[in-house]
Amino acid sequence: MPDQFKSFPWPLMLVVYLTDIFFPIWLKELVSKKRFSKKFPLLSENDKYVELFKNSTFFHKKARLIILEGNPGSGKTTLLESLPNRINKIGQMVLSLPGKKSELFFIKNDIKKYARAERSKNVSVMDRGFVSTLAYNYSKSMVFGNHAEFEKIKNIITSLEKEGRFWVPDCYIFFATSWKDSLKRKDRKQGKNIWCNKKCLNLMNSFCKQFLKQQTARVVWVSEKASASEKKRILGAEIRRLSLKK
Repeated sequence: MPDQFKSFPWPLMLVVYLTDIFFPIWLKELVSKKRFSKKFPLLSENDKYVELFKNSTFFHKKARLIILEGNPGSGKTTLLESLPNRINKIGQMVLSLPGKKSELFFIKNDIKKYARAERSKNVSVMDRGFVSTLAYNYSKSMVFGNHAEFEKIKNIITSLEKEGRFWVPDCYIFFATSWKDSLKRKDRKQGKNIWCNKKCLNLMNSFCKQFLKQQTARVVWVSEKASASEKKRILGAEIRRLSLKK
């Protein structure tokens, strides 16, 4: 136990001692890195997801980019498809379906999407960024116990961030959607599949929300009660704002 804690009251010393024993190893390693904040508080004893990339060195690029985030069925793809052709619309870039190594599928997808946004001279609107990839693998690790896969994806994204291949967009738009609405709009039934699992959907939703609250980028929060026309109006306003940006 560090010397600075020895003068603390014994109940507090016991807490520090137990925390040092049971704190996840991957989280200790992440906290020790100078690139991130020294504090990674657990937000819930049940969910136990962590504040990732807080105060990170993600930087802005000249590319004008809006990223749409939210669970399946929140209206992201429909909005993207309704945009005029002058907008650089970035949906799924990898056409093959994910196999056993789904984390590589999503990473390839993200790399291609950000590269396309960087090359464009027009305003780009992207359906999901790397945040969704993190949230997807995080929820899988928490529900199905595949922590090694989440550790792998976290390290890959950290490396890509260092290379400047992922960056902070001008704006995130987060569309709130309950797990029930997500299943209903996608015509799915609750089950073990990650896209049909109540806990997985809730974890992905919570992870994205917490991540976005930490970012320096502009974030627009859209209520799950918002109509399709209201969502379109909000996105249109952000596109017009960026169109004026040099």
